[in-house]
Amino acid sequence: MSFESVVEEVRERIVPSEAEVRALESAVEELTARAEDVIEGLPVEADTVLVGSTARGTWLSGDRDIDLFVRFPPDLDRADLERYGLDVGHAVLPDGHEEFAEHPYVKGEIRGFDVDCVPCYAVERATDIRSAVDRTPFHTAYLEGRIEPLADEVRLAKAFLSAIGAYGSDLRTKGFSGFLTELLVLEYGGFRAFLEAATEWQPPVRLDPEDHGARSFDDPLVVIDPTDPERNVAAVC
Repeated sequence: MSFESVVEEVRERIVPSEAEVRALESAVEELTARAEDVIEGLPVEADTVLVGSTARGTWLSGDRDIDLFVRFPPDLDRADLERYGLDVGHAVLPDGHEEFAEHPYVKGEIRGFDVDCVPCYAVERATDIRSAVDRTPFHTAYLEGRIEPLADEVRLAKAFLSAIGAYGSDLRTKGFSGFLTELLVLEYGGFRAFLEAATEWQPPVRLDPEDHGARSFDDPLVVIDPTDPERNVAAVC
């Protein structure tokens, strides 16, 4: 089989159907409405933002993950951030349970979708983060308007990396995160171009999409975060 025929066959399996997209959008609307109802009763200002692959339109058919962030003022005390964040999370996901990353958040389910409701600080720049998750909304904002034409190419890259066991930035996999995959497809202009470029990589490889890197790294693959000149998105690889 040719490369093109394989890609086309895979594409048919991984691009979400219109019904899947409508179901996701409906679930997000309900979650957002629930969150905003609770936020109105809080003594501080806050808003919600959808992040991750579902926000960027690069999720694969069958994926059931929704990441809803609740942003609070940067000067809010950490204890209050956690308390208000959990209040919103439990109201949005009444049958959910608490988990802990850098701070607690609520994980639950709605309409068959797995949902993380995560509090964060609404900092002005990614370099001003007060917790690790504060950077995530900036990634979504950066890719908005850039990644849409390449959404299916990103899906192909994610499916390929998953198939070879290299997709995921957890410490067990030590592979490519979703954001890193999106940046690489964006950098090279498509899935095949990314693969062809990777066959010629001679570590150390350094990519800097915004040409603003402010420090050096010893990692074999360095992709400077376009929202933070001192961070290597590929550090886990």
